Amino acid sequence: MKGSDSKTNPRVTDVMRHACTILIAGAMISAGCQSATIGAPVADIPSTAIDEVIGDAGVRRVAHAYYSGFDRPVRAVIRDKESWRVAWTTLYVGMSPVVVPPTIDFTRSTVILVALGTRGSGGYDITVSRVARDAGVLYVQVTSTSPGDRCGVTLALTQPVDVVVVPHTVNRVVFVEKRQVLQC
Repeated sequence: MKGSDSKTNPRVTDVMRHACTILIAGAMISAGCQSATIGAPVADIPSTAIDEVIGDAGVRRVAHAYYSGFDRPVRAVIRDKESWRVAWTTLYVGMSPVVVPPTIDFTRSTVILVALGTRGSGGYDITVSRVARDAGVLYVQVTSTSPGDRCGVTLALTQPVDVVVVPHTVNRVVFVEKRQVLQC
């Protein structure tokens, strides 16, 4: 049947291209980025840690989205241009017009990307809520939000993601997980 194979059907080709982009992105991000804590999870940021205020010149949010190509949870520390390009492409996969990534000077900055993965409705969110340094460790507090039983939500699948840029670090990065449920 004419138009039924992937070589002649633009819709099938487009879906295959997006699927390949996501698979390749996952592999490249895994190869080019460092991720979560090695060892036991940390319950909280030490009281001796010095906060870096989000929104200041040193720590800035460069992207926050509810729909992305990150269908699985991600905690990534991005320290090079190629990993950044792949992560940004995955973040905005399938979006039109194409969103141009901000230029990052990786000799001065490090990118932190956190993604919640696919959720079955709206009402979910993820944010980098705090960044602090202590004893050669960069602590990144990640707050995941879910809707309470009485919240009205959209029925669309969502893939929340948050991206911040912090001053360059070669130190170990520890993600501290916090969860909250919205009571509507």
